[in-house]
Amino acid sequence: MVVPLGPMPAQQEVQVPDVVKEKYSTFWWAVGALLVAAAVGQAVAGDVFEVFYLALIAGIVIYSVKDNCKNMNMCCVLMLGVICTMQALFELISLCSQLGGRTERQLSSRAVSGSTTEYTTSVTTHPFFDASLGLQYNVQSAMMIARPVLMILAALLAYFSYQAYPTPLFSEDADSESGGIYSQGGYRSGGNGNSGSQAGYGSGGYGGSGGRPYGGAQQSNRSSATRIFGGSGQRLGS
Repeated sequence: MVVPLGPMPAQQEVQVPDVVKEKYSTFWWAVGALLVAAAVGQAVAGDVFEVFYLALIAGIVIYSVKDNCKNMNMCCVLMLGVICTMQALFELISLCSQLGGRTERQLSSRAVSGSTTEYTTSVTTHPFFDASLGLQYNVQSAMMIARPVLMILAALLAYFSYQAYPTPLFSEDADSESGGIYSQGGYRSGGNGNSGSQAGYGSGGYGGSGGRPYGGAQQSNRSSATRIFGGSGQRLGS
């Protein structure tokens, strides 16, 4: 079965609101600078993946806000908001699990006798901040706090920037205005047999005016089919 789809609604060019250009852009620049600083901090902490992730988010923010927010559209703001919200949630879960102390596991092995090897796992718990463990350890702890804070700030800023746009990204009447599935040419309201219903399933209404009634036409076609055994009977030898 082929369901006719109407033309997709064209995405209109929505101008960036003045409040985003004049007020929120300053905060976006600050968030971008903090993300770059966080990426440098992650490099000191030795986490390559976090360096790449934070640098990517910082690049998107700076690209969007440059030239008076020329490249900042609603899709970009929504994407930043969703990504930062999800990342903040994950970072908060990881932070809460280690606030009582960071654990370190070490696996060691030694040959006991012959082909027997003994494995030992040592679990050591350190304070969240410990000056005796050096700079890298404490930078890692500091970044575990800084990352969720930055993600929450970016998500809140994305929310307020998105709300500043005059029209929503996903309009409720986009389907009815563009001729989608639930508009003309697709499924429309109208009960079986209502002659006033408009074009419904296919070109005519579902059992309505201009359509082929479902069930009635099949019965008439069956009655008009050729009957193989029909006519009057003849007796042999008569």
